[in-house]
Amino acid sequence: MFEEHYAHDVLTAFMIKHGFDVEKQFHLETAWKATFSHGSGGRTIGVNSEMDALAGIGHACGHNLIAIGGVAVACAIKSVIERFDISGTVLLLGTPAEEGGGDGKLNLLEKGAYASMAACLMLLYFSLMPMPVSDRAIYSCLARQRLEIEYFGHTAHAALSPWEGRNALDAAVLGYNNISALRQQLRPTHRVHGIIEGKDWAPNIIPDYAKMMLLLYSNTHASGTGAAGTKVLPCFKAAGLATACEVKITLTSSTYDLRQNRALGNDVSTAVLGKYGDIDLNGA
Repeated sequence: MFEEHYAHDVLTAFMIKHGFDVEKQFHLETAWKATFSHGSGGRTIGVNSEMDALAGIGHACGHNLIAIGGVAVACAIKSVIERFDISGTVLLLGTPAEEGGGDGKLNLLEKGAYASMAACLMLLYFSLMPMPVSDRAIYSCLARQRLEIEYFGHTAHAALSPWEGRNALDAAVLGYNNISALRQQLRPTHRVHGIIEGKDWAPNIIPDYAKMMLLLYSNTHASGTGAAGTKVLPCFKAAGLATACEVKITLTSSTYDLRQNRALGNDVSTAVLGKYGDIDLNGA
């Protein structure tokens, strides 16, 4: 995490060139802040530019587009408040480490980076999907809990004396399969998915350690917390009991569901529809 050094340098140089005051390494190693103020007083409009990519995959989530999209929005707001002599400030944040568990925006929020904003925008690109016209400018985000489940067993030679071992990988596989079985009983508003990781594994040795990285998404933070306690966590505890492995469950981070400003969102939708007309999200 926090490896977006090239993006940090390129984007901050661009914002400086276009008349913004820039603070590099803003609270975090690769975060940054660009501000432009006009007149006296007025409100502050915030904008987000995500920058990171998925490790080993790349920009499958389009953060490169979100980054330059945020730059474009901030520059457009600057142009408008200058042209129409509107007092106010536009504040663009470069937010790193969204994918790798660094929770860039959450860290910046906790450090007060959003405190001065009257509203905050982000230009999000996503796959074509049907949605009501009124929702185009107010697309929400689910609440998320990031869980780390570790299993601790005991090594043994898998051919000579397997009865001496306690297989942590078996525990993780059972936990994973328990979640798969649970999905039938989860509400449509909930999503659970994850991966299994290990270290120093060999096919002829019973693994004494395995780890699962799990994401639990829900329509509200409260409903996700409830589902985790009553349904999700017992899946992993049962796997540890079945394999005689110790289990350690850690909530590494938690973010709340996004509560949008419907009034402002509807105004944006009306302005876009009035200028460009209806948008066929399912078109070729």
